[in-house]
Amino acid sequence: MKISEVIDYINTIAPPETAEEWDNSGLCVGDKNAEVTGILFALDVTSEVINEAVKLGANLIVTHHPAIFVATKTVLSGDVIYESARNNLTLFSAHTPWDKAKDGTADTLIDILDLIPVESDETSLVRIAKTEPTTAESFAKKLAKELDAAVTVNLPNKKIGTIGIVTGGGSEFWEQAKDMGADCLLTGEAKHHEFLICSESDFALIAAGHYHTEMPSMFVLKRKLSEKFGDIPCYMTKTTAPTMTYNSMKN
Repeated sequence: MKISEVIDYINTIAPPETAEEWDNSGLCVGDKNAEVTGILFALDVTSEVINEAVKLGANLIVTHHPAIFVATKTVLSGDVIYESARNNLTLFSAHTPWDKAKDGTADTLIDILDLIPVESDETSLVRIAKTEPTTAESFAKKLAKELDAAVTVNLPNKKIGTIGIVTGGGSEFWEQAKDMGADCLLTGEAKHHEFLICSESDFALIAAGHYHTEMPSMFVLKRKLSEKFGDIPCYMTKTTAPTMTYNSMKN
């Protein structure tokens, strides 16, 4: 089976036409006409992931984040692009189309957190979901447990029931989420001043980690492709989060 057939199927799940204008989702490096020998799933393309793919004999790496995001002026030995090409690997990313897709990044969190989805505009990165009335602190603690993540919240005592969800770096969408009826935005990361602005607007902002809010969906994508292409070996990367957060430096 050719790599192009796998890509075509991913594009039915996460249509490329739904990508944001600034995005570089899709085929990035490689030969789509090559026979696929195996698929490795990861959030990002790193040197570790490339080495892993080579050892596994998987010539297609499917990630969430594109390997090339901005204009690249040089490709040198040791760079992930160079090493991917040198090892005859094909790199494909499902980025904002997967964010918006059914069962994508946001929907995966909705399932994990047992939220009730509210019909949303499929062209929007913001998903809306309902939860039983609770406080932002209680919801943040649930997030920390379910995602095994360090979670930051601005208004711990704020009563919430309608959650806007934008995984990864989505804090800029808090106003859009509020306009859509949310009293809280769950995202991956946020800047200090964004927490302050949201507090002044009596809006709860919760950041649970870029990696931790998006990586779970890659297991969903792997499952879908494993079910569709049963004869193709599918692997999930064994690399872990690229950073570690220490909640306390005591002792």
